[in-house]
Amino acid sequence: MLKGLKIRRGSAEAAVAPPTDPYTRARMEFNEVWGSQAVQAKNWRAVAILSTVIALVCVVGLAIRANQSKFIPYVVQVDKHGAAVAVGMATGASSSSDDLLVRAFLNRFMEDVRRVTVDPIMQKESVARTFAMVANGSSAQQKVTEFFSSTNPFLRGTTETVSIDVSTPLRISDQSWQIAWRETTRELSGKVISAKDWKATLTVAFNPPSDMNAAVVNPLGLYVTDLDWRPEITR
Repeated sequence: MLKGLKIRRGSAEAAVAPPTDPYTRARMEFNEVWGSQAVQAKNWRAVAILSTVIALVCVVGLAIRANQSKFIPYVVQVDKHGAAVAVGMATGASSSSDDLLVRAFLNRFMEDVRRVTVDPIMQKESVARTFAMVANGSSAQQKVTEFFSSTNPFLRGTTETVSIDVSTPLRISDQSWQIAWRETTRELSGKVISAKDWKATLTVAFNPPSDMNAAVVNPLGLYVTDLDWRPEITR
């Protein structure tokens, strides 16, 4: 039997005798006392770092979520008396330059369709520009035709005039606009007969011009497909 080994009879278990070297014994005792603590400290450091990373991710996510708007902005247009004349959702669907062009064309359209002048040539041009911006076969074309037939601006121009003061058109959706204006009717002498506030909702569509003639009368390719106007109720 080898020295330093202890063999239990009838068993495969063997035990190694503890070392007698003081240095080796001291190192073993140190490992037993401090080794487990070092391993535990290493594990806790890993857990702490992982927890810190998770916390930072949560904080950043909450900050991004908090900065996101939870409200849908709307634009309210008021007249000179402070009354709301148009309300629409603020949208970035088109550029500001495109919206300016559309507003300018809709402004001119409303002036042309409602204006009455004593000059028959100017009146004819206004009627022609109106129909140039109305889609063929649309509800708007039918309504405009009925309006001109019932009011006959050429006949009205022999006794009175109508001037239009249009507010800035406001977009209320991708295809709908709202327009408010003051309509003043005067005698040929200039005396005011009536002054009323009106509001209209227009539905529009785009169809780029395919030839030079269409480009001259409607270069933007903006067409009114439906419209509805009514006088404002004064309180």
